[in-house]
Amino acid sequence: MRPTPRRCRRLAGPAATALIAFLVFAFVTQLTAMHGENAGTPFLFMVPLAVIAWNRRAETAELLGRRR
Repeated sequence: MRPTPRRCRRLAGPAATALIAFLVFAFVTQLTAMHGENAGTPFLFMVPLAVIAWNRRAETAELLGRRR
């Protein structure tokens, strides 16, 4: 079954939130394993993801069963 645009929009918030968590661990890895070299790069990717997650927070809450 091919994903519909509505289904993709519905999952955009949780996907952005999960990627932010992934990038936090990437930042920690950059600090520890690579001695801080290019440690700011994950934060550059977190900014647009945070905007997406914030704008889709209602859909994420609905998906998780919590309605506002």
